[in-house]
Amino acid sequence: MFGPMRQLAYGICLMGLACFGWVGAAVAERTVFILDASSSMETELNGETRLIVAKAAVRSAIGTIHRGSPEHEVGLVSFYDGCWVHPMAPVAPLASNRHALLQHVAGLATREYGHTPIARSLEIAAEQLEGKGGSIILVSDGEETCDKTRDMCEIAQDLRRQNVELKVHFIALTLNDAQREAMLCIPKTTGGTFVAVETSADLKDAMQIAAEMAAQSSWDRCYDNRGGFLHRWCGE
Repeated sequence: MFGPMRQLAYGICLMGLACFGWVGAAVAERTVFILDASSSMETELNGETRLIVAKAAVRSAIGTIHRGSPEHEVGLVSFYDGCWVHPMAPVAPLASNRHALLQHVAGLATREYGHTPIARSLEIAAEQLEGKGGSIILVSDGEETCDKTRDMCEIAQDLRRQNVELKVHFIALTLNDAQREAMLCIPKTTGGTFVAVETSADLKDAMQIAAEMAAQSSWDRCYDNRGGFLHRWCGE
């Protein structure tokens, strides 16, 4: 039997180390995915490009959410071509927009430039949620490079003030320690998850966890990745 359940305000997971967990937190019925399509996402990750792996993970996550709740509303934002952020699909119920959403994901390709407008993409995704709670799942292999004068903690605080139920989950591909530290404030402030991944398998597992959190009526699980992959784990 599992030991006592642990409740955390936010979660951190570095693949290969102890992971994260929530118990009994209310879940949102709206989710916006932010997918990095900057040129660095063309870098190889276990035989495929980072973007190809990320797109497959997002498609799988959309399927997970749809199976759990077809009326769950999902949108898609991406950034590429310098510091330009593109709202690719508005937030709408998966029952009506799933196929169009999957087509947008499938058609996404990297562009010439490698900038990462993390702050602006979060603001645009939050605008789509219209202050009505919700989750943002951000997948990126970089830190903010478009406006380095902006403080990530202040941005996260502003997002939370505008939408007190908003949670931001950050799935970070191959970031170094300094980059992780710079980005950690976003999920920490919003009560979301920070997951640092180094392999395609870890990325898929991390995305599935985020999707399950979005699809369930409550969060009643804890997670760990002892043994090299993600487990359900609730114990001391």
